[in-house]
Amino acid sequence: MKKILKKVISIMLCLSLSICGISVSSNTTKAVDRSKPWLLSEGRPAYASSTNGGDVATFATDGRLGTQWGAAANFADQWLDVDLGGKG
Repeated sequence: MKKILKKVISIMLCLSLSICGISVSSNTTKAVDRSKPWLLSEGRPAYASSTNGGDVATFATDGRLGTQWGAAANFADQWLDVDLGGKG
């Protein structure tokens, strides 16, 4: 009786998956290249509340070590916003 019940459940599951259009497949993933530093923010748009001289917000995401964003001096509540491209 248990064998018949298992077969019936198995068949019903297969039919429901095919009718609903659900596919069961394996996803392949690619390995991350760890030979160089990887930054999620690199090359993404950046916005800031202010700048200090020529140190603009995009300097924070340009991927170069010699540049940086600088906030205006003597102002409270400075911020830097980076668009990481998430869905929402």
